[in-house]
Amino acid sequence: MNDLITTERRVARPRSSMTVDELLRCNIESARHQLGAARENLIEARRRVVALEGAVENWFEMAQLAGRPV
Repeated sequence: MNDLITTERRVARPRSSMTVDELLRCNIESARHQLGAARENLIEARRRVVALEGAVENWFEMAQLAGRPV
């Protein structure tokens, strides 16, 4: 893999020249960014689930009204 740490399209110093504090700060920022992205993905997935539940219920009701066994 690459010997450089990348942060939001910027290239930082090689890992070997980073201090412990810099390495920790970089990894904490990266983890926070990933957590935020994961939360956004989860929110969107929940919205899709709710929409699909509604669609399934609507199709089920339509089948019942049409007298079709489901």
